[in-house]
Amino acid sequence: MATSERDSDQGQSSGNEAAMEKTESSPVKSQPIDDGQPQVSAKELFQENLQATVTYCSVFWSFGMCVALLGPTLLDLGCLTSSPLETMSWVFFAQALSTLVGSMFGGVLVERLQADLILLVAISTIAITIAMLPFCHALWLLGIVLAIMGIAMGTIDTTANVCLIKIYGPLVSPFLQALHFCYGIGAFISPIIAEPFLLNEDCTPLIHPNVTNTSGNDVIIRAITEPSATEKPVTMETLEEAQERTRVRFAFWIMAFIQIPIICMVLALMIRKRCFSDSMDGQKKEKDKYQDIDKVTEATEIKTNTMKHEERRCCGSSSSKIIALTSLSALMLFIYDGLQAAYGGYVYTYSVKSVIDLSSTEGAYLTSVYWGSFALGRLLSIPISTKLSPSFMLFINIVGCFASYGVELILRHNHIAMYVGSATFGLFLSSVYPTVLALTEQFIDVTGSVTSAIVVGAATGEMIFPVVVGRIFVHVGPVSFLVFGNVACFVSVFVYLAICLLGRTTGKQQKKSLLQTMFS
Repeated sequence: MATSERDSDQGQSSGNEAAMEKTESSPVKSQPIDDGQPQVSAKELFQENLQATVTYCSVFWSFGMCVALLGPTLLDLGCLTSSPLETMSWVFFAQALSTLVGSMFGGVLVERLQADLILLVAISTIAITIAMLPFCHALWLLGIVLAIMGIAMGTIDTTANVCLIKIYGPLVSPFLQALHFCYGIGAFISPIIAEPFLLNEDCTPLIHPNVTNTSGNDVIIRAITEPSATEKPVTMETLEEAQERTRVRFAFWIMAFIQIPIICMVLALMIRKRCFSDSMDGQKKEKDKYQDIDKVTEATEIKTNTMKHEERRCCGSSSSKIIALTSLSALMLFIYDGLQAAYGGYVYTYSVKSVIDLSSTEGAYLTSVYWGSFALGRLLSIPISTKLSPSFMLFINIVGCFASYGVELILRHNHIAMYVGSATFGLFLSSVYPTVLALTEQFIDVTGSVTSAIVVGAATGEMIFPVVVGRIFVHVGPVSFLVFGNVACFVSVFVYLAICLLGRTTGKQQKKSLLQTMFS
């Protein structure tokens, strides 16, 4: 009898260990417990969710348009609001701060409300606020409208990423690359739409004709927005004349009109999901009525055994690892989204002031090379991400960005080095954002709260880095622009190693070495 009980205990222990090993080696964390059904491929998931994927990419395209909208229209908005150029620089900060708030807000909402409803409200808000911009004849009113737009933009940033991750799970990498490629296309198209309607006249002399402002911020902003040498600046005699001659309102109304088809796409997706979910729920309810009880019981036992096993083998609880990995991922995007904004904002100023015999026209071309390679990199990352793991892709990105900054610093007075460095930096930087999200999904379940925290980190870097670079640019000199980038890339190497070291201690990666985690 004692022998029988001992054999029974041993059999139960073996069963628990087998269940734990099955859970650790499961390749799809975000899906329910394997019930014998075959794994679904990325192609099958894409075919089943084609409408949703196209809709989310279209929403992100709209998001990219809004991000790039403010820069080229800044001078005309300054004329409309009777605000000097230095004062107008605060609208960048207002929009960046509200986008940060929207990212946090979106992470909370997506856990409580239907994601498609959130996107519908956000994209509708963007269309309305864009259409309202020409009627903002006071700076405070412009700031409020842009702040509302920024909250909607931040909400889209978090929600669209969460939606794709929920659909594709660990297979999400190429689809995130496609999502962020659409963002780049939107950012590329927005200035093209606005350009024919722009006055491009700094109205500061008309607002304060007897005041010459030479502060550091004003010098930098003038350098960034200065027209090329081949352009003839339009001269106005009065502020009222400038306000009458600008046609920027048509650019805003065209962009607002473009949002209408996207709103219709989101609405159609909501209707389709509602109709199909109602019919599917009725068919499955009776079938799954009793199976769910057994599945919940089995899942609870496996989860309990797995948590005990994790606590014995790892130095911290699973919740602490989730917090740590989320923080490290947010820090990584804080660095590289900040570098993206800082490089795009100051490469023109640096090249004109530092590179010998480089004209303002070439500086404008250099900026176009950077953003063009950035968009191209996101396109190329879609097929590449199907062949390489997110950890290896991120490793290549970091090395490439570091090398690009290093070449520019060593050969900082060379024309060719600046063009090559800007092109390669844009290429390697382009896929960092979606790759970090995909890598995080390999280690932990990326929920709305986790995505929100990561997006907030990226938005914070995008808000802080241009301010920091602008200050040191004025007080230290142009070379500080490249030194700052090299230091940031160097720090990111250690952040990457920390992510891989901590990630290999999670359930899915426990049996892998550090090198296997990085390159497999």
